[in-house]
Amino acid sequence: MLYIRVIQYFLICFFSINIIGCKNTKNIIYESKNNDYIYGQGYGSSFEVAKQHAIQDLTTNLKVSIKYSLSNTIQENNNTLKTSGVSNILFESHIKDLPFIEIDQTNKDGNKVFVRIKIKQSMLRDDIYNRIQTKQQKLSSIIIQCDTPSFKQYKSFKALLNDLRSDISLYQILSGNMSYGNSILTNFQDSIATMPKYIVSWDSNLINNRDIKDIIILELSKFIKIDKVANRILNINIVNDETMKILLKFYDCSKNIENIIQIDTYMQINHIGANKLKSRLGAIIYKAIDENY
Repeated sequence: MLYIRVIQYFLICFFSINIIGCKNTKNIIYESKNNDYIYGQGYGSSFEVAKQHAIQDLTTNLKVSIKYSLSNTIQENNNTLKTSGVSNILFESHIKDLPFIEIDQTNKDGNKVFVRIKIKQSMLRDDIYNRIQTKQQKLSSIIIQCDTPSFKQYKSFKALLNDLRSDISLYQILSGNMSYGNSILTNFQDSIATMPKYIVSWDSNLINNRDIKDIIILELSKFIKIDKVANRILNINIVNDETMKILLKFYDCSKNIENIIQIDTYMQINHIGANKLKSRLGAIIYKAIDENY
């Protein structure tokens, strides 16, 4: 049997040498693979380089396995996806930091080092499950008091939710349970169905300056939803010293301060009537809010 494998190796090298070369042929591995594991193999000038290539190959093999399983799932459901969070997964960015990698085999072929690695599917599945639990707890802690994330937390909440969605989708494939986590995702998604809602209150003697008020509201509307029945409050104070300053105070549903943003406009109020200065003021306000988002 070993003799036949060796003959196969040299035949493959002979017919593929002009395309990829014998150093890239993977048939030098004679030992059978265990279906409980996912494998990766790679060549390099050193052990570490070869191991890194093997990790990349393992990741590719995992992606292929996922795509194959996903394809079967689609076919079994009459060519439609009925589970949320599966169809638009960027595994390329979310399959990383693979735990429990084992060195399965090393060989040296001339100046090249060959490394084969493996990871047990059940251990990977358990690690992803633990990641899901941790992210779920973090998301829950953000919305436990007011049911929705605040202005300050909204962006990070969405990013964490996207990570959770990818982990759940990966766990669904590895566990074969395609309904796992869907209700969790739905609940969290409902929390960010709209931008954070705030009642706006004005604490300024410049409340009647319509131009300034409209500019502030316009820029704020790019980050929050102004709602008269919201359970959060945004207090806006305009201070007119030598130049105008805008103070934004965000309060949660229990009237605790969430965040304070002070915007130094470096502009005099009586000069803001010009359209050019209005655009400049809008840009200053937007930048200050975005930096705190």
